Amino acid sequence: MSSRSVKTGQVLVKSLMAALALGTLGMGATAEAACTPAGTIQDNTGYSPDVDFTYTGAWTHSSSFPNALYGTLSWTKDVPNHWYGMDKAVSFSLECRTAFDYFYSAAYNRGHATIVAVNNVTGEWRQLGSVDQYSPTIEYGKSVRISVPWTQRTTIYISANGTKHPASIDTYIDIDAIVPR
Repeated sequence: MSSRSVKTGQVLVKSLMAALALGTLGMGATAEAACTPAGTIQDNTGYSPDVDFTYTGAWTHSSSFPNALYGTLSWTKDVPNHWYGMDKAVSFSLECRTAFDYFYSAAYNRGHATIVAVNNVTGEWRQLGSVDQYSPTIEYGKSVRISVPWTQRTTIYISANGTKHPASIDTYIDIDAIVPR
């Protein structure tokens, strides 16, 4: 192989890598293969094909909730050691998405869930909000849309923060599913 063809190959590889990094592959095509599929329900059980849920801290998982999506819930009241909640949380990653729908069950013993995002490319992090999961009655399938500030690969952390609505009897939070948007 001549040195000219090696250089041409290196330029081609660098051009393809740059196109992938920019999210374009010529003529307006996008690198969707690396993106998290939008609109697909990702269950909290871990078998979701597109989103891997990772649980740290003390979480309970149960498949005995027929009114929840796929009949499963995961819950905790384990409060993180840091306010940003990464050490005792459920986490998952999204790519090329600007939002996700967070499904949970509201109930009389629920507290507030804190949601934090970390940009895996730049290392920047942001608190995206807090979700009050309290309801005087049990309500399955509640959801809230959470905006994500980056389209690069981002890890989302959802954790209990130990606070609650005044009428709630405890500080549990749960996750039923997410839907990338």
